[in-house]
Amino acid sequence: MYKNFNVTEEERKQIMEMHQSYGYKKPLDEQVKEIPKPTTSKFAPPQISNEPEVYKPEPEPEGDEAVELNAFNAKILALKNAGKMSPYQFMLQYNKANPSRPIKTANDKIVPYDTKGATSSTPAPLDEGAPEPVRGEAQIFGVLAFAEGKTKPFRYNGRPITQSNINEIVNNLVEFLTKTGTIDTLRTFRNSPRFRIPQFIELHVGTSHSGSGETNAAVAQGRFNFLTGIVMEAFKKIGVDASVAKSVVVNKTDNEYAPSNLDRNFYDPKLVKPSATERLAWIKVTSLETEGNTMGGLMAIQKGLNQSSSIVNSLFVDGVDETKILQYLSKLKTFSDVEELDRLINSGGTRFDSLEEFLNDQLFDDPEQMRAAAVILQRCAMKSELQKDTVRLFKVGGNLNISIGMGQ
Repeated sequence: MYKNFNVTEEERKQIMEMHQSYGYKKPLDEQVKEIPKPTTSKFAPPQISNEPEVYKPEPEPEGDEAVELNAFNAKILALKNAGKMSPYQFMLQYNKANPSRPIKTANDKIVPYDTKGATSSTPAPLDEGAPEPVRGEAQIFGVLAFAEGKTKPFRYNGRPITQSNINEIVNNLVEFLTKTGTIDTLRTFRNSPRFRIPQFIELHVGTSHSGSGETNAAVAQGRFNFLTGIVMEAFKKIGVDASVAKSVVVNKTDNEYAPSNLDRNFYDPKLVKPSATERLAWIKVTSLETEGNTMGGLMAIQKGLNQSSSIVNSLFVDGVDETKILQYLSKLKTFSDVEELDRLINSGGTRFDSLEEFLNDQLFDDPEQMRAAAVILQRCAMKSELQKDTVRLFKVGGNLNISIGMGQ
């Protein structure tokens, strides 16, 4: 056994003592001519260790290695999204390349392992980007006129109304909701734990001054009910479940009531003729769109920012390509994109901890380009219906501040 090693007699003695501690009385005989068959049954229970499992993450890649890893992740994610790779195949490829942050498949969705011992500082696993529901273009569907005290209209766009006019409004709503992608966006994000669907339906109803405040309020509610019925009919025609449609209409509709603005403290309502223009109603719908980059797109932006940056950046020598930095920033569409890009930068591959730090370091000597970067990011914030000052540019020092964590 020891013919290939040069050991002293003392070392040989120590080895023999180790053998004896495990129950052996003599050195192992390696000249085995036949491998003995196992004697345990194939149904024997597996040996279970009493040692607790401890999660030991692999070191995170840095520098060029991290950039290459991100590019590989983006490539296999694109294949999965295109249907050329199953979620299971994607999981195998990803886990092989990313041992420190494994994933698994659950109902064909990629989710992180519940890894024991992992802390909050452990990088989050790869997801599929940050598309979110945002509002697009708005359209008004006809103007309905009501007689005094009535809850059903008698005119449509200035002409006597017929049932065919109501059907026309319903059909126009159906066409708008389907062709603009609003229905698809609703279906995608209706139960999203992260993104809130913005209100996109507005019902406007008005009343004149001929009745009391209580009477006019009741009439207004009747007119709201009429408009709601039209919207519900459109969802029904599309094929949306009635309970889902009711939930959408109730939770995503903004009812705007405009009572008469007659100054009752100055005018006598009985002496002033009611105005027909105060008894108008309409349905206004704003399209819902799914905006945002995929993870592959965000990784490409990160890579572009890396290539456009430079360690050599001073008032005298500037190796930064500010124009390209702005070009890559302009590819961001929503504030969720901004937050995901920030997370990517923080997870490795650059010498910066955040997008804010990156921009303040690379654009500090060019106030005009810094202002342009702020405008791009502010536009993303407002697209996600956040305040413009979610991204602020300080006058003193000219530094940029990005309030990460303010997204949906």
